[in-house]
Amino acid sequence: MRSFFHIVYTTSISISLSSSTTAQNSLICQEPDGTYEDARQCDKYYECYDGIPQERLCPDGLVFDPFSRKREPCDHYFNVDCGDRLELRKCATVCVPIITY
Repeated sequence: MRSFFHIVYTTSISISLSSSTTAQNSLICQEPDGTYEDARQCDKYYECYDGIPQERLCPDGLVFDPFSRKREPCDHYFNVDCGDRLELRKCATVCVPIITY
């Protein structure tokens, strides 16, 4: 009886985790293949392949442009409207301040 309970319990946890991951992926990937912005961080985005998101970060000093048609979807901050996505990661290297006039 005890081993039966263990098998049923383990199986239900696996199914729950799998459906949770699928729901999370569908929130990030609106289509199975594409590039999508992070909800809070302007320099983070996701590349989706077959509905599976891969987290990506723009190079230091650049932010994700959701309307870019370039291979590299990152651009200078002053060229992109980040809207409510105000968070940025800390620079991994020495950052040069962006000066706008």
